[in-house]
Amino acid sequence: PRGIGRRSRRPRGIRCGGSRGVIDVATSAAVVRRVALDPRDAPAALAREWLVANGLGGYASASIAGLATRKYHGLLVAALPNPHGRTVMLNHLVETVVDRGGHGVQLSGEERTGQRLALPGIAHLREFRLEAGLPVWTYDVAGRRIEKRVVMPHRQNTTLLLYRLVDGRAPLQLTLRPGLHLRHHEDELTPVLQPNYRFSVGSGVHELGCDGAPATLRLQLVGPDAAFAQQPDEFAELHYRVEAERGYR
Repeated sequence: PRGIGRRSRRPRGIRCGGSRGVIDVATSAAVVRRVALDPRDAPAALAREWLVANGLGGYASASIAGLATRKYHGLLVAALPNPHGRTVMLNHLVETVVDRGGHGVQLSGEERTGQRLALPGIAHLREFRLEAGLPVWTYDVAGRRIEKRVVMPHRQNTTLLLYRLVDGRAPLQLTLRPGLHLRHHEDELTPVLQPNYRFSVGSGVHELGCDGAPATLRLQLVGPDAAFAQQPDEFAELHYRVEAERGYR
């Protein structure tokens, strides 16, 4: 599998980095900030961004709409030792919720050059809030509420993506397809992907890398009946609208 700059390849997964610790995300109402959003106002959801930092110089960041609009966006931008610096290890996830009848709803967004912007998840987004500064999304899919959180353990190049069904009894399946293009976060988006992207299956932790990469991405999926499936794909001409507006490549 490969990644995202202008091109990408995708497998599946939800957890990246190296931490095996348990994260307590409980917060009090005093540190909750709710962001007013109109599901009909897609530009506002694209313009507003979130960021979580790890205390090392690494971070995770994107638009509230679930779309990367800058080349600096990514779900894991690791702070690696010199001379590598900040490196985009995980660009984004294509998140799809599938019900028992096989009907799928994509929560994440996508935009390609010359094509129409797709933000299917906005219609299902009921709330975006910050709890102790950490982003939380609440979606409603066919009467069932799904909560998503992003957490980075302090001083670790690790991102935890937490999904929870908070209301509704009918079972749902969550499919996640990571998009990767291992690169420095200042690099241009137009170069050809590095050769020989590789996916190796381990005991619970799976690894992704390529020739010349400064580090290997490790993915771990945790949950009932959780499983990885190799379905490599590559696509071109992803559009980073903020970079385009600024005249960058």
